Amino acid sequence: MHEHEPIFSPIQNTNSALGHPAELTLKDRINTALSEVNEGLDQISSIEDVQEIAFGIMDELPESREISTELQRARQDRNSIKETELVQKQKNIYSNLVEELALIAGIETDQGRVERENAEYRIKLGDLFDDSSLVSDSSDDLLMKIGMLEQDSETSNLRFNFPEKVFPPHVKEKWDHYIDIVARHTSAILERSQGGAGAKDPSFITQLDVIRTHAHNNLSMAIKNFLVLDGWDLEKCRNLVIKMRDKKLPTIETAESHVTARSVRLLLFELKGIVDKPTK
Repeated sequence: MHEHEPIFSPIQNTNSALGHPAELTLKDRINTALSEVNEGLDQISSIEDVQEIAFGIMDELPESREISTELQRARQDRNSIKETELVQKQKNIYSNLVEELALIAGIETDQGRVERENAEYRIKLGDLFDDSSLVSDSSDDLLMKIGMLEQDSETSNLRFNFPEKVFPPHVKEKWDHYIDIVARHTSAILERSQGGAGAKDPSFITQLDVIRTHAHNNLSMAIKNFLVLDGWDLEKCRNLVIKMRDKKLPTIETAESHVTARSVRLLLFELKGIVDKPTK
């Protein structure tokens, strides 16, 4: 997600069940708004839907309402400089909301950017290998070279890892969003299990669970598209994400690292124009 001027002030949730005020971030407030208006994410299928919901949420944001009040005053005073400044602030709020909502719903706001980044980072991926190493490297060596496998410092076992330097920015944004939502969902459940009047409402947790599932699916499909994992269904891609998230060991029975490496190798062969298909 692009960097923006910090225009959203965290709101204090003084009813925290943990016994201290908790800050509600923009993401929290969007999640709450979605649950309150009962907007199912499945209903958001286009950027137009995202924009419409963003406008609705703006009406409920204290920052936006305060700016609207100031804007009316500036227009009454015929202060055009102040008016221009406030209009820009509202546009920034709207832009932040659209980006956050689009990420939650899995709507690409710039498909051209995705295609450009995929092409650029596939070339970078190919540059990690010369033709001979691409043919001779074992499955484990190949996945270690791209950072998808790493060695556990304590056990020396190979475990899955999210290769941050290999994936393009739009995939990393989805990864960060997914990990953040997983953490929020886990935290909300823990807070509720500890009881207290300030524990998150069940509908909020349910909404987080829905968003978590969407984030998982969106990230899985983004990885599938970047690595051109033809023949991989959604469930297989989701399992790969879980493996990377939890840094799990490859499953030997299903030849997990071999199957993953073979799919990546196919893409690299294609990028380098190598005619012979990989047999490893």
